[in-house]
Amino acid sequence: EVLIKELGPVEAIRFINIQKGKRMESVRRHREWQKHLDKEVFYTEIFKEA
Repeated sequence: EVLIKELGPVEAIRFINIQKGKRMESVRRHREWQKHLDKEVFYTEIFKEA
């Protein structure tokens, strides 16, 4: 309701639809990264003592 009130119906729909394509790409990229991830190496790097 706020988007429609502030932007108007056309611009509100355009704003809502902007993120769909980019979001899917980032999810796909993250899943690809996870497929090749070595958990042991990752955890060692993350939880190593400083």
